[in-house]
Amino acid sequence: MGPDSSPDEFAPQDLGQRVGGVRIGRADAGTDDSHHLLAHVASIWPPTGRYTLAAAYVCGMEIFIATLAAILGAGFASGREVWVFFGAHGPSAVALGSLGAALLGAAAWRTVERTSGGGDPLQQLFGKHRRTAQILLGLFSLLTFAAVVAVLGSVGRVYWHLPNALGALAAAACAAAMAAAGQQRQRRFQAALLAAVFACGLTASGIALARPAVPAAGGGLSLQAMLGVFGFAAYNIALATDGIARSAAVGGRRGAVWAAAGGLMAGLLLTLEATALSRHGALVAHRDLPLVTLAASIHGALGALAALTVVLAGLSAASSFAVAAGDLVGGPWVAAAVAFGLSLLGVQTVVDRGYPVMAAVASAWLIVLLWGKPPRRIAVIRRKGDSTESVRGRETSAQSQRRRGDVRQGRAP
Repeated sequence: MGPDSSPDEFAPQDLGQRVGGVRIGRADAGTDDSHHLLAHVASIWPPTGRYTLAAAYVCGMEIFIATLAAILGAGFASGREVWVFFGAHGPSAVALGSLGAALLGAAAWRTVERTSGGGDPLQQLFGKHRRTAQILLGLFSLLTFAAVVAVLGSVGRVYWHLPNALGALAAAACAAAMAAAGQQRQRRFQAALLAAVFACGLTASGIALARPAVPAAGGGLSLQAMLGVFGFAAYNIALATDGIARSAAVGGRRGAVWAAAGGLMAGLLLTLEATALSRHGALVAHRDLPLVTLAASIHGALGALAALTVVLAGLSAASSFAVAAGDLVGGPWVAAAVAFGLSLLGVQTVVDRGYPVMAAVASAWLIVLLWGKPPRRIAVIRRKGDSTESVRGRETSAQSQRRRGDVRQGRAP
């Protein structure tokens, strides 16, 4: 999609682009993904290449779901992360959750807006500092991988009476195997899994809000709490960057709107859960799985369903983190071994102590994303036969010098 084209159309020959990891266009009619809804919509597009209303809606929903799934996962399903950054502050959880929703929506908007041209998202966001961003992303993924493995080990101990280390080892091995096998087919279950996470979290939170409160002493609203929420939004968006950018590759500004809606919805759901947890702080404050504990206090079957949801969401998230962390440490199996070692410290140690540090470091990521100046770009015109396409690339200093020299000598740049 060229810089002069509208965001809701692209040329019929540009059928090699992908939406949400699925190649769209008539050329893919015989591939394994041809039955995907997006591929079906693409196959019935009119010859002009313009989006139909249905195609635009499906593309937008793909971006919306990708943003939600990238932000919410095992942390939302287990409740420990939500408790640390929101619920532990008592009645201030609503205000902090609203701040988190605004930050997540704005950050998701900026992520799509600055990466909608396609290509490497980190290169587009950070330019020459791409390698530093990649290292930070690998470290964030490794710590989050360890937290998810620890959570899954805790679920195995509580519900299946497995030794904590054995459950964590099984979770790490399964995540590494899923990562090594590839994640293309896992995306087909993303919407269904997300619906299960939401249904369980909303049900438990809604019922808990209607029950008598048993709050714990909260820290109240403070600058430290607000900075913690800022960092929370920062590392969540950092971990979600690749998924959001990949799904919004052809969305343009419309994609940014859908991504912002996904970020806001994620923040609102977190606010609801945080409010429920803060009202029952005396019950959940020192539990590895606060939301599962809260659900089990309502009914045993709901607690078991919440635990199953944590397992499914955790394995799905852990396989993604294994891929990202494996790029840093030498493969998903090495990442799984490191994550397993860290998980032996326990859920509360990894999340309560490790996540605030990660949030503080990740704050720089969100500052650059929201207020930083994007790397310089130029429009390069490249001809292929009778068609002309625009490709956005980053202009290096050497390219700039050669272009200025060509202009001075009267040659076309």
